[in-house]
Amino acid sequence: MEDSKKEETTRNKEDSIISISKDLPVWMVEKIEESRDEVKYQSNRFYVSELTGCLRQSLMFRQPELFGAMSSFKEKYVFVRGKMIHDFFLRDFKTVELKKTFVVDGEEYEVVGHPDYVEDDVLYELKTVNNLEYQRDLPFEENVFQVRAYDTLNDLKYKKLVLVYLGMSDWKVIEVKKKDVTKELLHNLRVMVRCLKERRLPTKEEHTCYWCRNL
Repeated sequence: MEDSKKEETTRNKEDSIISISKDLPVWMVEKIEESRDEVKYQSNRFYVSELTGCLRQSLMFRQPELFGAMSSFKEKYVFVRGKMIHDFFLRDFKTVELKKTFVVDGEEYEVVGHPDYVEDDVLYELKTVNNLEYQRDLPFEENVFQVRAYDTLNDLKYKKLVLVYLGMSDWKVIEVKKKDVTKELLHNLRVMVRCLKERRLPTKEEHTCYWCRNL
């Protein structure tokens, strides 16, 4: 009896469908293609997101004409999906800008950060994640570094640092231990500055670089 019901359901679906495709409509493709935010880079100004993730990738996106970085369509789609969720939660929130000046080789550089949301001196950073239920490595190291970097730029004045991971049908909220990461930020800034001057990429990090299609 159950088999016959399944066959009938399958037949009804087949009668309803003309085609199934992985090709999005052209108007959606065009919208996604033009979606990537244009970051205005300055030679003496670096963003927290550049210094707390993969430095090789940050350099590639800062100077694509030199290092040849590019975003695949799938990466742009993931960016759009994340941006839609961010906009839903944060569109009425006034952006906070944090700044601190560092000195590298006798020259001053400004490090700038824009945390997602701050309320009652609690910092919240939203992250969209695929297959959240299967993630065993949360919080990701670069995300912990990022919220600590914001706190460091704010002279460690935030009461709590909170990462909010958002999956397709689930979520996870993680409070991160506070830590001054001035030394780590300065180290990464020094690497970025010197690599840009020498027109080269930093050494590969084997634990993160083996899967990257840009390398």
